Amino acid sequence: MKVKVPLDWSGEMPGELELPLMVTEGSGPVVLDLSGGPGQPSTPWAEFSRIKFGRLAPEHRVAVIDQRGTGETAIDCGALQRLHITDFTVRPRSAVRACGEHLGFRRSLYSTTASVRDLEEARKTIGVKRMAITGTSYGTYVAMRYARAYPNRVSRLILDSVVPQEDVDPFLRATLRRAGMVLRRECGKGRCGFRTDPARDLARLVRKKPRKVRLPGRSVRLRVDGPALVDWATSLFSFKEGGVPDFARAVHRAARGDYRKLARVAAEAWQVAKPSPASEMSWGLHAATVCSDFDFPFSVGSDAPGLREHLARRYSSAIPARAFWPFNRATALGNGVIRTCVDWPKTKVAPPPKPGRLTHPTLFIAGQYDLSTPASYARRELRRAPKGKLVVIPRAGHGVAFDTKCSLRAIKRFMAGKLKGDPCRRSGG
Repeated sequence: MKVKVPLDWSGEMPGELELPLMVTEGSGPVVLDLSGGPGQPSTPWAEFSRIKFGRLAPEHRVAVIDQRGTGETAIDCGALQRLHITDFTVRPRSAVRACGEHLGFRRSLYSTTASVRDLEEARKTIGVKRMAITGTSYGTYVAMRYARAYPNRVSRLILDSVVPQEDVDPFLRATLRRAGMVLRRECGKGRCGFRTDPARDLARLVRKKPRKVRLPGRSVRLRVDGPALVDWATSLFSFKEGGVPDFARAVHRAARGDYRKLARVAAEAWQVAKPSPASEMSWGLHAATVCSDFDFPFSVGSDAPGLREHLARRYSSAIPARAFWPFNRATALGNGVIRTCVDWPKTKVAPPPKPGRLTHPTLFIAGQYDLSTPASYARRELRRAPKGKLVVIPRAGHGVAFDTKCSLRAIKRFMAGKLKGDPCRRSGG
């Protein structure tokens, strides 16, 4: 079925979108499963969603929807789609600007606020009074925004790899600090074959003059600097099992002048971020939503790129250097989130609401080694949720709630209203 929604909820611009919606048959309560990104559709994963909840909450029907700008309505900016990129990758300025110009007036129509209103239309189309909502990564942000906008339409929330209500800090302070803690936990005291402090090795490499390495077997050369290192670390820690020791060993050698292993590690991270069709992951939608939702020290709606750059630098100069360690201020200023929205064309959009309490029963799930959405984000939201429970999966990365026995137990008990404590705390995952 399709959910028909206006292109512009304000009514100022004409047009309509038809968003694919799939719901399993039956008459039971509904759980709406939201994908991440922003930019990923949900309907390709409908069967997986049905199977996973069929085992954990068999009385529930499962609904999935492709949010605006994804799947069939995907924004396709070819110059971005052809790149190996992640959330934190620095994009070529020309590709970012070309995408913004391609969208034109539509740039302002892909905020999370618009998606939340779309979900309310989806609920009406399904024909239920309330839904449970589960989300992964950006899907957690949408789920919380919907729960606060329509509190009487939500029964409970399951939030895996939490993006906080403030959205991700554009300077990535939690991610940068977490990288050092994960390195020490996994590779400290000689556990990865070398005796030096792996976090200090990373800090030493970050301070070195940037250089380029050629990926093994390819003609591609990648720049080694702070923004690249945090991008690669996030890909490997969050999405590749065993990525932490390999990264730590490569950094240890590169900090002493041998970049050969780091080139191999960079190649692995580069493959994690390989290009995909816009229908699978729309990087144009990602840019449009991020630049609409994030709380930057500049205004995307009015400030020119030069002024945005100045304001970002001035804001970051007041942040203590230890907030970025083992990375540095240049890493925070040069990361892909900041750079994308410095270069994004002027886009006037209403700011998202301020964070607030979550009054519903809520299960937060975090991977201990996740750098994309560090566990500190989930803990922040837990403090806002008097009926919240937090499960931290040991040595796990991003989006892994359905990959471990302890987290599956937690979800099943939570859906039945019987979760007590954190079943992952002593289970080893």
